[in-house]
Amino acid sequence: VTSDTCTRKYSDSDSHTLCPYSRPRFEGKRPKVGDLQKAAGAEAAEGYGFAKKNGSRAGGAQGEAGKRAAPEKAAGGPARRPAVSVTPNQRDARLMLIPKLMSDLDDMISVLTKQKDEFIAASNSAAAITVINTLSEKRVERMALQEELRQLQAKGKKAAADKRRSAGEGALLEQLSTPEVSAANIPAATTSELETVKLLADQLAVKDSFAKESTEIGRLRVSPIDGITLEEYVMAGRHLCSARGHSEKTVCPCNVLIRAATVLVKKRGERVSMRQLWKDAGGSSGVTKARNILDQLMHIPIVAVRLGTSTGEQTSWIVMAKEPDVNYKMLDGMVGAVEPALSTPALSSKPMISTARRELLGTN
Repeated sequence: VTSDTCTRKYSDSDSHTLCPYSRPRFEGKRPKVGDLQKAAGAEAAEGYGFAKKNGSRAGGAQGEAGKRAAPEKAAGGPARRPAVSVTPNQRDARLMLIPKLMSDLDDMISVLTKQKDEFIAASNSAAAITVINTLSEKRVERMALQEELRQLQAKGKKAAADKRRSAGEGALLEQLSTPEVSAANIPAATTSELETVKLLADQLAVKDSFAKESTEIGRLRVSPIDGITLEEYVMAGRHLCSARGHSEKTVCPCNVLIRAATVLVKKRGERVSMRQLWKDAGGSSGVTKARNILDQLMHIPIVAVRLGTSTGEQTSWIVMAKEPDVNYKMLDGMVGAVEPALSTPALSSKPMISTARRELLGTN
């Protein structure tokens, strides 16, 4: 191939992008090893770029083979087929079929390879070329099947993980059932503690009150738990966990929420990140969306404040104890007004709401 027939465009002034097929580049010369390496590197980079553009290395190879074998098809329209929705049953059926198709192609490739060798040995060039072309097509087909198999397996794993995560997120409401609160059922609790436990249990029984739609106030999410401090929640939560029959050594939603409340008690007055709180409390690593984490944290008396836009990359949530007699609708407006200041690290150790401001917010 000469430079006038090469269809690729390279800059003659840049040795890193010189076309490796350009004969005038090295014709009649003794090229240096470095120049050869640069030219080979440029070709490899272009081949990888083409494959990446077509979705995968297998897809790229298939595209190149398609252009070689049927240039009229390559010029006739897009090589990619439109995306088709695949049901789980169709995916599973395809996963079972692909290994059989690959095995059949392996057998065919083996036969074609033997035929090629026989034709070459017999100096039958025309037949050898025909077999070589067919062999190349079958190898490309196998590469495409292998890539399809990889993608289907990845989608299957993701679907299974999503199902487990959804089950884990839904398990909270199931495991946080409301047990009977009585001295017989919770013998370790004192009379005053039983009253607090019953107050918490009655509020936990209203399942819909913890959803985003019920707890969202502008850029805030406010727990529906009222009349209970974080310290009281830790005490009452432990009694309810015991009444539910959960072992203290078992990883359950009760323990995660109790540990989250304990962390907030220790860090009262500090700015606590929602994700760091979830991590410190031992929350499931499979629960990653902010909404899902907050749906669970809403079962303790807290307020979460969103800093940043709802769709911005810098969005973050901070969590603090829910204070009594605070007008959180007014607080939402104040947070929006002073958000840039709240986002600065200088305020990381300062209380979010002073006592005087809480008194002010409590008035309408």
